[in-house]
Amino acid sequence: MSDKIAVVGGGVGGCFVALGLAVRGADVTLFEREEALLAGASGRALGGLFPYSADIKTRLAEVQRASVAGWVDMSMFLEAWSGVARGEFFRDFGEIKQVRVSAMREILSRALEGAGVLVRLGFTPAAVPDEAADAWAGFDKVIWACGVGNASFFGEDFDVVAGTVVRVAGISGTLKTPLRGLKNGVYAVPDWDGTWLVGGEKERVSAVGEGCVDDAVVAALLAKAEALLPGVREAEIVESWVGYRPSVRRGAAMLPLVRQVSERDFAVAPLGGIGWCLAPALFQNLI
Repeated sequence: MSDKIAVVGGGVGGCFVALGLAVRGADVTLFEREEALLAGASGRALGGLFPYSADIKTRLAEVQRASVAGWVDMSMFLEAWSGVARGEFFRDFGEIKQVRVSAMREILSRALEGAGVLVRLGFTPAAVPDEAADAWAGFDKVIWACGVGNASFFGEDFDVVAGTVVRVAGISGTLKTPLRGLKNGVYAVPDWDGTWLVGGEKERVSAVGEGCVDDAVVAALLAKAEALLPGVREAEIVESWVGYRPSVRRGAAMLPLVRQVSERDFAVAPLGGIGWCLAPALFQNLI
C-alpha cells in the first residue's frame, strides 16, 4: 500500500486506524485538534472495559464481540512497538478485558512514532497546506474519526445521548467480575487505580462538560447505584462530568464500522464507550 492518507481525529478510532494503515505501508498523517491524543471520550476510563454494549443487536456489536478476542494479539503488538510491558496496560479476565486508558496516551504515541505515522496536534483544517483550495487535496484518502462529530455520516443509524458520570473512591470492590453491569438504569465500572465510575443510561441535560453537573442528579444517580455497588452513596467523589455519547439504534442491523462517504472520504462509526473493544478490528482496517 502506497497511499497517502489523512486520519482526522486522535481518539481510539483514529489512532488504531492510523496504526493499521501505517504497518501496511501507507504514508499516514494523523491530525488531532487538541494538544494530546485521546483528549475526548476515548481518554475516559469507561472506554477501557469491554465488552461494553454486547446487548445491542447490530452488526457493529457483532464486530465488537469478534474484535475483543483480538486484544491479546493487539496488546503484544503494542508492547513490541511501545516498549511498555503489556501487564502495565492490559488485563485479561476471559470474556471481559480491560485497558489502562491512563497509560495509553504515551503507549499509542510511541507506537504511532514507531510505525512511521506523522502526528499533528493542535491542528485546524486551515493550518494544513492548502492545495487547489482544498485542505486535503494532497491526500489519496481522508478518514474521519471524529467521534460523535461523525454521527451525521451515519444518518438515522445513531442517536446522541448524554449522561452524568461520577468517579468515586473508597469502594471495596473486586475485579473478579470487572463490570458490575446495569441495574436501575445505572452502571458501575472499575478503573485501574481502584476508583469506580458510576453513570446513567440516558438523561435530559442542557449542557456537557465538567462544569455542567447537577448535584441533585449526582445524588439520585448514586442512590440508584447503591443496589449495584454497596457503599457508593458514602464514597468520596473524585470528579464528575456530563458527556455526550453516540447510541446505536436497534434497527441499524447492517451498520458498518467504517463507511465510505465519497470516492476519497471514509468515516469511522462514532464509537463512544465501545471504542477500545473495537481497536483490534480498526487495526485490521475494514476499508
